[in-house]
Amino acid sequence: MDFPRVEVGPENPLRVERDGTATLQCKVDAKPKVNSVRWTRNGRYIAMSFEHKLLRVSMEDAGKYICSADNGLGQSGEAEMKLEVLYPPMVTIDSGNGGAANHREAEEGESLVIHCNVSANPSATVEWLRDGHTEFRQTGHILRINRVSAETAGSYTCRAVNILTPYSTPRRMMEKIGNASITILVRHKPGHARISPDKPIASEGSGVTLTCSATPPGWPAPQYRWWRDGEQMTGSGMVPATVLATGQKYTIPSAHLGSEGRYHCQATNEMGHGEPASVMLEVHQAPRFIAKLQPHLTRRTNIRVVTTMAEIRSASVATWANTQISCWTRLAKMGRQCSILVSVGDSEFSVTCGAQSKPRPSIRWLKDGQEIVQDMKMFDILTDESENRNSVFTVQSTLKFVGNDRPMRVQLVPYDRGVYSCVFENEVKRVESSMHLRIEHEPIILHQYNKVAYDLRETAEVVCRIQAYPKPEFHWSYGTNAAPLMRSSEGHYDINTTVETGDIYTSVLKISHVREADYGEYTCRVANTLGESHALNAIRLILASTIRAGIRLQPKGPPERPTTVKDVEKGYNYVSLQWEPGFDGGLQNTKYFVSYRRVSGATADECGGGSYMSTRSSGAEGWQEFDCQRNNPCNVSALEQHQTYLFKVKAYNTKGNSDYSAEITVSTKVDRIPPPQRVTYDPETRTLSVDLAAMLPATDRDC
Repeated sequence: MDFPRVEVGPENPLRVERDGTATLQCKVDAKPKVNSVRWTRNGRYIAMSFEHKLLRVSMEDAGKYICSADNGLGQSGEAEMKLEVLYPPMVTIDSGNGGAANHREAEEGESLVIHCNVSANPSATVEWLRDGHTEFRQTGHILRINRVSAETAGSYTCRAVNILTPYSTPRRMMEKIGNASITILVRHKPGHARISPDKPIASEGSGVTLTCSATPPGWPAPQYRWWRDGEQMTGSGMVPATVLATGQKYTIPSAHLGSEGRYHCQATNEMGHGEPASVMLEVHQAPRFIAKLQPHLTRRTNIRVVTTMAEIRSASVATWANTQISCWTRLAKMGRQCSILVSVGDSEFSVTCGAQSKPRPSIRWLKDGQEIVQDMKMFDILTDESENRNSVFTVQSTLKFVGNDRPMRVQLVPYDRGVYSCVFENEVKRVESSMHLRIEHEPIILHQYNKVAYDLRETAEVVCRIQAYPKPEFHWSYGTNAAPLMRSSEGHYDINTTVETGDIYTSVLKISHVREADYGEYTCRVANTLGESHALNAIRLILASTIRAGIRLQPKGPPERPTTVKDVEKGYNYVSLQWEPGFDGGLQNTKYFVSYRRVSGATADECGGGSYMSTRSSGAEGWQEFDCQRNNPCNVSALEQHQTYLFKVKAYNTKGNSDYSAEITVSTKVDRIPPPQRVTYDPETRTLSVDLAAMLPATDRDC
């Protein structure tokens, strides 16, 4: 038999965070065993379970709890538990009359003592902070300020911190913070005013707001007055005779150039007047057109397109004597069309844009969205500007269609068609005026080759591609028969014409199931209201087995040789070549091979570092071949530095090879120069000698 022995837990004292759950545990060791216990607090019965829970504990639940047990042997057992309720700091600031306060008024020179009341469990550390002044710090519950002034006015915060360690597994520590603030209002006049923004800029037609503040701000809260330069002041000189507005903010809903000027602000309260502030308001004006481009404009080029010298000589003697002739497309070689443009008139065309703005606007001219560069090749731009009242600038710009690349420097050409824009822009806005310029001109042939190739029983497409405005009409004929070809009912001939942007038209004569009789010369006759263009001998349908005088006929066969080979880039171990392809022989899977060889000797020009150099053939190496596949340009690599090479290009398809192109000479660059092997100095002659032969490749030592 044992009397009851009682233990309480889970720990004693038991610490629980406010609003948490407290679990009071009672363990009893006794013989005979007990079936229940008795929990009491302050002598009052509260429960009889071995484990008693308190939900959402509050500070009123803190205190002593007793668990007792009796097994009938005449002596009960009991144990006492202490419950501690933990909570973060609760902070209030004493107003001085027993209540809480959020502000305190004081006179300048007065001393202040302010109490901070903190309730916390466990106890908290307390300090005072000042808003906007990180260096200010006072520890303890009392804030003391000796001889307050306008500079000490502001918001002060009482900050309390404690650490909570409630019962938990695992044990954890929580930092809790409580604070309260009070504003100290020191009666004083406002200090120097300040206006923001300090450099205000308004756009014409938009609003602008100026904000005034004072440092120190003054107490009681000041009134603000606004006025402009030029307003008459009262005799005291402190208050403007004409007040624009009162309050911290002054708003101009819609600024204009007349709004520009100096604005003043001053803060005033019953303690006195503060020093005024002023800012200069600048009003900017977006570019505004005073001269715009016509939306749509049509001009006629004074250029006549001819294709033979006979047509040129058929012009009048006076016209011929004053003609500048230029081939604007390709030289008439390798079977390609050459269009000769003959100037037959004298015309100068220009367009003008004008705008006003503040500040000065920039002016750009665009053609089809791309900026026009004033390089005196095709255009000249003349711009005049003047400064008016209120610093408003007037800018007038003229785009002149003149340049050294134009026929007779002033003639319009078909290329001039497009959308032109003058763009004025300043810090406020970008404005643009556009014009769609159409150029009336005779048809110009654009297709590249004067032949096509198809085999028997294939469907041939003979393409005639031209540029013209107004819209042209196409007529097809065959051989010497001038009668136009028409769509045939059996579908042998079909003609389809399409239009692209830029006044480009393509007419395709489709010939189904080519017969031997279909081979020969076809003429695409194109005409508009300005003239007509004959693509005579320009497009030929070719068959290998038939030859007619003056017309070269061939089946699908080897490609024609490339022309105009040039290097577009080079390094110390590579050369990138580009060329103009020849006619592909009717097959589109043309490949290219570059043959090259190094030239072992060079003239003195090579030692001078030129890109294209004369060479000596003695000791030349054999030709090597590089497969370019279908790449044009083609990068020929694995070359040696500072060497001169000969290059030539040939084309290849399934029918065979073309002849080689003309050869060109290219020299690779220098990668690095090795250090000299022998350097000597002669003190008598003061001569420094460097053995260059040891530095250069063997092939270059005789330079």
